[in-house]
Amino acid sequence: MAPTHRLVSVCVAAWLAQRGQLICWTPVALAAGIGFYFAQGVEPGAPLYLGVAAGGLAAAGLARRAGVVGAPLLWAPALMALGFCLAGARAHLVAGPVLGWRYYGPVEGRVAGIDRSASDALRLTLDRVVLADMAPDRTPARVRVALHGSAGDETPIVPGLTVILTAHLAPPSGPAEPGGFDFRRHAWFQGLGASATPERRCWRWRNRRAGSGFSGRGCGFRRGCRPCCRERRAPLPPRS
Repeated sequence: MAPTHRLVSVCVAAWLAQRGQLICWTPVALAAGIGFYFAQGVEPGAPLYLGVAAGGLAAAGLARRAGVVGAPLLWAPALMALGFCLAGARAHLVAGPVLGWRYYGPVEGRVAGIDRSASDALRLTLDRVVLADMAPDRTPARVRVALHGSAGDETPIVPGLTVILTAHLAPPSGPAEPGGFDFRRHAWFQGLGASATPERRCWRWRNRRAGSGFSGRGCGFRRGCRPCCRERRAPLPPRS
């Protein structure tokens, strides 16, 4: 037997010996497809999705007719195509409004999560967000608020508490350097549409009440923020 044929026979025998364990490579193939999706510089268009899906279906169809040696080699690209399409589907399922400009003003929301940032600052995730003079379909579904210093010490913060504050809101930031961590992509899959930095003396904490809020849904927010607005106007000199 020629050395080349002997090498092929050894490789085929080793490949067949792994048949019962090839299922463990399924997550690897799916992850490769997901990684290919995230390697795209822009959101793939419909032609690319259709091409990948068609290629995956073709590979899966051929794998059913291939032998025991060739079938796993065809299932691998089929699973990679599936991973690519799953990543794209997930990106569209979690799509939501993202703030496209800097906003300063009143913010109302319910505390949906509490954690700490890398600088050990208390961080809140707000849902049911309401912004002044902004339509609900343009308002981010979730906003992250970082409490630096002693902000929020007056009242214990617990999930479910509705908070009112005056804050600077900004869109999720991009990578700090080429090829760096892209927080915008991370925020997209977490449903975060903006990051907020509140003003210390404008915190107002209260429980949710029917009819409260603003933007035409009541005057509870205005009543809560009126004292802090007076505090802000007091030090200002009169207009000349």
